[in-house]
Amino acid sequence: MSQATLDEQPIEPSLAPETAFPAALGPACEKCGRPNTAAACQHCGWYPVLGIHVEIDDAYEAVMLGPQAAVAEGAAAPKQPGWEKHLAVWASLIPWWGWLMVGTTLACVAAGVAARLATLGNPTLQTWCGVGGLVGGLSIAAVCHVVAFVLCSFEDANFGVADLIIKPLKTWKQIASGLPKYIAIANGGNFGVSLALSAALIVGGVPYERLLDWGFKAPPKQSLVGAIASAASQAKGDDNKSLEEAVNEFAGDAGVDQLSGDAAGKPPAAVKPREKLECLIIGYHAGKSGGIQSLLLATDSGGKLQYVGQVTPAIEAAEAIELLKKFERSLATRPFVKTSESAVWLRPRFTCRVTYREWPNGARPKDLQWDQMLDEVKLPW
Repeated sequence: MSQATLDEQPIEPSLAPETAFPAALGPACEKCGRPNTAAACQHCGWYPVLGIHVEIDDAYEAVMLGPQAAVAEGAAAPKQPGWEKHLAVWASLIPWWGWLMVGTTLACVAAGVAARLATLGNPTLQTWCGVGGLVGGLSIAAVCHVVAFVLCSFEDANFGVADLIIKPLKTWKQIASGLPKYIAIANGGNFGVSLALSAALIVGGVPYERLLDWGFKAPPKQSLVGAIASAASQAKGDDNKSLEEAVNEFAGDAGVDQLSGDAAGKPPAAVKPREKLECLIIGYHAGKSGGIQSLLLATDSGGKLQYVGQVTPAIEAAEAIELLKKFERSLATRPFVKTSESAVWLRPRFTCRVTYREWPNGARPKDLQWDQMLDEVKLPW
């Protein structure tokens, strides 16, 4: 391009006279009118010596503009409201996949609150919602944990099978470092944990006593076992006698029952807490339908077994059937402890725990109520 051609092209500033920068800021670009002290304009890239526009690096522009350009930019740029600035800061701090996981957690919390409010008048439905959310959330979290472990083991040979249980955080640390590639697995685990916690802490109604009951029966106290063993050893006497003969002889030679009736007296004014009592089941009464109607009990009193009364077992139908089958395999012809009651007698193997309101001297415990079945007595006979 010739010098004549350059001279013929008029130079028109891009800024109107009323918006032009003041002359006090120094030399200005002939194209954009902004202050410029360099060979090329740091704003529009106009190179007056060559008569062309060039590209200006952002870092170079920031260094070269200096405080004067910052004043000019501040005078021209509109100010943003405070909330927009905060929103922009949070948007830059948390990536999109982080907002997705936060939204998933808040959705689980909202669902838990809604379920709690909807089931306030229906405890059964609340239990179903609580247990379903807890079990479902833990299942989803477990599946996601296994999938995450498999993915990590494919990419890292240092993962062992034991790390699946022993070092669960090792798996999720690698998953977190691989985000957003593994966002589906990470958010799935987050959903499962959030759902389980929401069901347990917000919905409620989870019967933890049933979830923790694995069917193990507590053993009877050693004092009761010692009294049974002592009574059995006294009953056997002669080594040549069979167990049936020894039990029958003990039942015939045992002292009369010294516990007779309830002691007369006024009940205490204050309601006392119920006491627990471990007993030996010496017999039972069968109902009309063939089930167990009541159990006859004896307990340790001063190192000697004594008859204390009857109790109706509060057990489920399936457990009652199974218990009756065990009773039928351990029948005896006479009671192991002397009593005037009549019943189907049992060998001294089955124990239980009951509660009573009070136990006056010389009388039987009052108001016996069922608590639970204990383990069978393990004695060598």
